[in-house]
Amino acid sequence: MSNKKEYVLVELLCEQYQISTSFLEEAQHCGLLHFERIEEQQYLHYDEIEGLEKIIDYNQNLGVNVAGIEVIFNLLDKIEHLQHELNSSRKQIAIWQER
Repeated sequence: MSNKKEYVLVELLCEQYQISTSFLEEAQHCGLLHFERIEEQQYLHYDEIEGLEKIIDYNQNLGVNVAGIEVIFNLLDKIEHLQHELNSSRKQIAIWQER
């Protein structure tokens, strides 16, 4: 397990961002967040704070529920993957055109 200093207590996040624990649990259930159980309490790794903030933003400012956020994240991942494939293909075409 990583150092406990690398994690934030979920209860503190709920207080700081004024969100319910059930909202975070739903996000975890959908695979959007990953909690770590340390000494009988739930923690979130600092690396996931940016994702948490996006989830909260989509929910509070755009009114998107957790299931919708999951779809958005999946689509954004697919777009990023396709962009990498496109860039790779362009490089291969450029190599072939130089021959």
